[in-house]
Amino acid sequence: EQMALSGSNYAGVRWWSYQNKEPRTYLQVKFKKMLKKDRKYCVRYYVTLGDLSKYGADQFGAYMSKMLIKKDDESNLTYEPQVPALRTKVYDDLFSWQGVCGMYEAKGDEQYLVLGNFSANEKTNTVKIKRPKGETRPQTANAYYFIDDVAVFEVKSPSECKCEQLDKAESESIYGTKAT
Repeated sequence: EQMALSGSNYAGVRWWSYQNKEPRTYLQVKFKKMLKKDRKYCVRYYVTLGDLSKYGADQFGAYMSKMLIKKDDESNLTYEPQVPALRTKVYDDLFSWQGVCGMYEAKGDEQYLVLGNFSANEKTNTVKIKRPKGETRPQTANAYYFIDDVAVFEVKSPSECKCEQLDKAESESIYGTKAT
């Protein structure tokens, strides 16, 4: 039920599921240009928890890869995320977009960005989420997030990598509230 932060689309990923019953999903994109060696980049994106998620989770990470990551099974990816900023914050807001960001120093061969939870289920902190008022559909036993406005851009200093938290009241009226 969420409106896009900008444009008309966003992606959704299953960040975590109760007792690991459903496979996690990940968002992977190819950069237009390979990252440049020893340059610093800001990785920033916005998340909002899906209306029917019964849980909110932490462990938001970004992994930079020189190759496309393909998997033939449903096991979780276990890479060490290179941009672990805000990994310990549980994102539990159903109504507004929250910024996630961090810095990355490039090796120079990175061509792909993968967003997701790379931690073991037992290392992922979760909180139970109340079903939104007026919602009658059952909640799902997972933490499902929508992701929008993914950006990777070069910066000279860490102060240029701001992870702006959108004002909740403004976000609720501009970026979507649950339709009744």
